[in-house]
Amino acid sequence: MAQKALATVKNFLSKLPVKAPWKSTGVASSPEFLSHLPVATEYRVHSPGSQPVRPAVPQAETKLVYDIKYYTRDTRRAGQLVGGTNKLHMVTRQYDVTAKDPALEGSELPPTLGKPYKWGKRTHLLDFENNGYT
Repeated sequence: MAQKALATVKNFLSKLPVKAPWKSTGVASSPEFLSHLPVATEYRVHSPGSQPVRPAVPQAETKLVYDIKYYTRDTRRAGQLVGGTNKLHMVTRQYDVTAKDPALEGSELPPTLGKPYKWGKRTHLLDFENNGYT
């Protein structure tokens, strides 16, 4: 009789969602696990789109802002090109685009719209001197 009562108590206790404390590990094993979690009403009081106070964004004049890029402050690499151009040593030259280049005097103009392309005379490969190599 006592064994039957003990078996029913054991069966009842096995159905309870109670876990032995030494079997739970990780963050949930800490006694403060649930106490630090916020309540659902405290989690997000204001939505991101409707804040009661506008955020303070720091602003300054562009010439007073400290440049945090490393390569502009690195004196060892002052002569090297970084990022395509080195603004400290960039040389600008002015070219006269209206002047005519003597090398382009005898060349043909590029094809224009509406003008058909004139193909060259076709010759056989074996007719070239030195097999087409110059």
